[in-house]
Amino acid sequence: MSEFTSPAQPDLPASGAEHYENLAPSLWNPLGSALVSAADLLPGETVVDACAGAGSSALPAAQEVGASGRVVAIDLSEGLIERTREKALTLGLTNLECVVDDVAAYTPEQPVDAVLMGLGIFLLPDPQGVMSHIRGYVRPGGRFTLSTWAQPGLEPLLEPLLAAVHRHNPVISSSPRPDAFARLERASKPEELRSDLLEAGFSSVETGEIHLRISMDEALLWDFVLGTSLRRLLSASDPEINRRIRADFAEQSLTHGFLEFAATVDLHTAYAPEA
Repeated sequence: MSEFTSPAQPDLPASGAEHYENLAPSLWNPLGSALVSAADLLPGETVVDACAGAGSSALPAAQEVGASGRVVAIDLSEGLIERTREKALTLGLTNLECVVDDVAAYTPEQPVDAVLMGLGIFLLPDPQGVMSHIRGYVRPGGRFTLSTWAQPGLEPLLEPLLAAVHRHNPVISSSPRPDAFARLERASKPEELRSDLLEAGFSSVETGEIHLRISMDEALLWDFVLGTSLRRLLSASDPEINRRIRADFAEQSLTHGFLEFAATVDLHTAYAPEA
């Protein structure tokens, strides 16, 4: 799905789902609720949640559209989709369907009212192609609501991690900077993203923002690496390399054992032309 893709890593957890989930209370859930609020979903609507993760936006979306509506949560991670499915069962949300699929290939049988994508567009190898693909199945007058990191984005976390990786992982230190970082930088510029959405066929774009502050300790900071595509920067076979990266990353990032991470997230809603 991105340049971070690498062979199985025997010294790391088979799935990053547990680490991803550890970030839910402080990060994914607040952002998911904000995304759903920006989409202004109505009872009875049909919604696709692309790059759904563990359901931080799919679950509140299913609650918003109600029993007469329908939400389809899509993600490539079977572990995350299974967690979304389990949560939906616990909450009694029978209107939420969970699908393991590539958002670049998934096409619903009928046009949908809204599409959600939380912090996912920069992870896709062809963001413009996915925007155009999504535009193709949003009904006239429907909308595509997505969130992106605002500048400086994830630089406070990425730069010390990349420095540690380049110091300790010989495979990565000799590799060029992944294209995903360039996509992340582009997505963090509202004017660039607006241009991409209009080029994909949407007629107008509205942008807002939310601010969040997260307190991370060493364990949660490492969860952020293992629970996201950043885990692909680690060694596929050498636990000692990963231990050194973890210690180096923590030493650069933490002050008195904690990192106070402040960030702004942009919320964009692109509207399909009316018929």
